[in-house]
Amino acid sequence: MLQRQTSLRILNTIISELNKIADSEHETEEQERKAWQRLKDFQGYCLGVGLMLSVLISLALARQFYSSVISRLGTISNNATRLASGEILLKPLDSQDEIGRVDASFHSMADRLQELSRLKAEFVSMISHDVRTPLSSQKFFQSHGVVATTETPKYARCVCQ
Repeated sequence: MLQRQTSLRILNTIISELNKIADSEHETEEQERKAWQRLKDFQGYCLGVGLMLSVLISLALARQFYSSVISRLGTISNNATRLASGEILLKPLDSQDEIGRVDASFHSMADRLQELSRLKAEFVSMISHDVRTPLSSQKFFQSHGVVATTETPKYARCVCQ
């Protein structure tokens, strides 16, 4: 009996120790589950912050791109107004993209228009000179009583009145 009581005590001690180990294991599992939950929460937080940062960076880049495009288009628009009013154009844009090429074409067109305007003025000046010269000669001869004869085609005879 004594041996039986000792065996029961040992058995109870073992059961008690096993229960403590099981409780300890449950606590460890609970702590591990909480740690995983904290890790998931932190991961979600990091993803949220990363998403917010990427949206903010995207918005900043879009604003920068937008303001650059609008500024360069404003230069082209301003040049169109200046060309229409006869003012000197702003300097050409220093870019090789589509907007830069449009601006370069616009400046080329403005230069060509200026050249055509100069040629037109020169042409009108020459024509008006060519028309005025014979008319001036006719007025001179008429005012001084000079008449051209068929006998002296190179010279005119003066008729006194």
